[in-house]
Amino acid sequence: ALDSASADIDGQYGVFLDIYNDLVDKHVPIVKQRKAEERNGKKGKYNKEIAKAIRRKHRLWQRWLETKEGTKYGEYARARNKVKGLIRAFHRRRQKEIAQNIKKNPKKFWAYVNNKTKVKEHIPNLRTGNANGKMITTETDAEKAEVLNSYFAGVFTNEDPLSIPGFQDCSGSQVLAELDISRQQITDKINKLKVDKSPGLDGVHPRVLFELKNEISEPLHIIFRNSMEKGKLPKEWKMANITALYKKDDKTLPGNYRPISLTSILCKILESILSDHIVGYMKSNKLFNNNQYGFLKGRSTS
Repeated sequence: ALDSASADIDGQYGVFLDIYNDLVDKHVPIVKQRKAEERNGKKGKYNKEIAKAIRRKHRLWQRWLETKEGTKYGEYARARNKVKGLIRAFHRRRQKEIAQNIKKNPKKFWAYVNNKTKVKEHIPNLRTGNANGKMITTETDAEKAEVLNSYFAGVFTNEDPLSIPGFQDCSGSQVLAELDISRQQITDKINKLKVDKSPGLDGVHPRVLFELKNEISEPLHIIFRNSMEKGKLPKEWKMANITALYKKDDKTLPGNYRPISLTSILCKILESILSDHIVGYMKSNKLFNNNQYGFLKGRSTS
């Protein structure tokens, strides 16, 4: 089904997903293996030295409880203070390491900051309509999702495809008749993926794509080429996981939330390849206005 250029794009992508999911179930571990120093520490949090000091502190505490001798409590207090000092030094080293690697791994920095400054809250009961609308009293998420969906759909703008503004004719001698997508372009795009990002509804994870980029580029090349020739996208690429993020003010009003969509990684790869072709064509034929700054590399929108 993948080799046939006349294959239905949904059926073709369905075959790809079946093979992908089968291989992931067989060969990709569900739980990440922790390092030895993490396993030996307290809940995998500290190193061996701190874990050993914590165990000694617990033993000394038990001895003091059994004897109630002042000398035993002194030994425990010294062990307790040593553990506190080791933990403080451990956190200082960790904070310094995160700060030094902020350019290479900004996600780890912000995850640490958010962990220290924010409390994750669930979406509260929402009011329908305006501020005087009916308050939802149920605890289920389904009804809240319906309220948010109704609001987001109500403010969505449906553009009229026939109402296109007029442009000055600046066509060049070269014509972008077709887009040639190569396996190397697909591999290059996969190399630039951030492997710790979440997948879309199709479940294709960027980490798996990155590890198998050379092997998986061939079936992706067939699917991309067929999609371009047919002018159609797999239905999984048109779907998204939508999360409502709180913005500000009253948390019971749906209008104070904004939707964030998680879409297919593969669709983003194809979009990026098409963007490179179109922007390259526009630049080579000098079709961009000199005042165009948005969405162009090297030009700040501010």
